[in-house]
Amino acid sequence: CITEFNEEKFRNQTFEEGRIEGIAVGIEKGIEKGIEKGIEKGKKEGILETLIGLVKEGILTLADAAQRYNVSVPEFEALTGLKA
Repeated sequence: CITEFNEEKFRNQTFEEGRIEGIAVGIEKGIEKGIEKGIEKGKKEGILETLIGLVKEGILTLADAAQRYNVSVPEFEALTGLKA
């Protein structure tokens, strides 16, 4: 049995399959990027908390902690609420 080939239907179906695949790939990449950003943010917050603790314990000066966090002393003070 030979069925009639409907080119427009085929084109629409192919387009829809491609669109669905593109959306899936986009979502997957978005999730991966979000996870990477979350990990990076968590590391930075962890470093900051560690530096705050070291300053409070008197192991590091505020200036040393600011330098290790790659910010100025006033920026570090604003971030942490600590004062020199």
